[in-house]
Amino acid sequence: MLTYSENDIKATPFSKLSVFSYTNILHKHTFYEITIVLKGNAASIINNGNVRKLERGDFIVICPGDVHSIQPLTKDYLHRDFYISTNKMYKIKKLMGEKFFQETLNNKKEKYFFLNIDELGLIERKSEVFNLQSEPDESTFDLLDTMHTALVSEIFGCILNKTLSIRKNVPQWLNNLYLHLTSFHYVNLSIDEIVKNTGYSHSYVCNIFKKIYNVTLKECHTRSKILLSANMLGEEKIIDVAAAFGWENPKNYTIAFKKVFGVTPNEYKKGSTPPHQQTRPLYSDPPKMENLSDFEKIVEP
Repeated sequence: MLTYSENDIKATPFSKLSVFSYTNILHKHTFYEITIVLKGNAASIINNGNVRKLERGDFIVICPGDVHSIQPLTKDYLHRDFYISTNKMYKIKKLMGEKFFQETLNNKKEKYFFLNIDELGLIERKSEVFNLQSEPDESTFDLLDTMHTALVSEIFGCILNKTLSIRKNVPQWLNNLYLHLTSFHYVNLSIDEIVKNTGYSHSYVCNIFKKIYNVTLKECHTRSKILLSANMLGEEKIIDVAAAFGWENPKNYTIAFKKVFGVTPNEYKKGSTPPHQQTRPLYSDPPKMENLSDFEKIVEP
């Protein structure tokens, strides 16, 4: 079994962007690792558990001794790794509470979580500080180490926030629906598709959602689409972005956009900083897998 130690990540001790080629065999390591999917889909397995499909915003937390592997399912797959030493994790646990980590990590065989659209956008922007860093020199190491600790704590804070967002005496399916409405999981679905997935009638779901959360299902879903669409305004025409997210009339898109950001898409586009153009390695074709069961065929037994 391949094992990675902290010596293996000495050149990039905090974080890196990763694009996979054909195989990423089952392995373990002596430090903690957070892997966040930024683009595309992948298949993941941890500690001989079930194979899980990951998409943008999903992330896993790997603890020392865990055995895991990730395989890309799409050609454009990209994820970010955060590496955390056992000493640093000990300090973060002391800060956030040992009980939280015990319940979140130690008692779970498969440690899968997700970031919503707001959360992933913030993490992505703040993580750019690591993109152009090779092995940090002495003058920048302390600053990068502080930023790294803050980001790792923020990611765990997102888990804690979702735990606090779950309302007591509310059905689990409704709590899940509310949490996932702000994620990438539901943003491309229509309201009808979302409601259908619950197994309840359209009127029942909409009525109970408004009653519990004091916002309509449609309003919550629309806000998520607007937040995601804003990331495309630097690269695409406004009319094309509107159409991509279901607005046939760009005027209606502009109205919805202004309710969320307080400015029109055009004003937002002119005032925002152009996306950082980062050189990325060429993508390799992912393994040809017809379904997730093929995952086991290409990883180490």
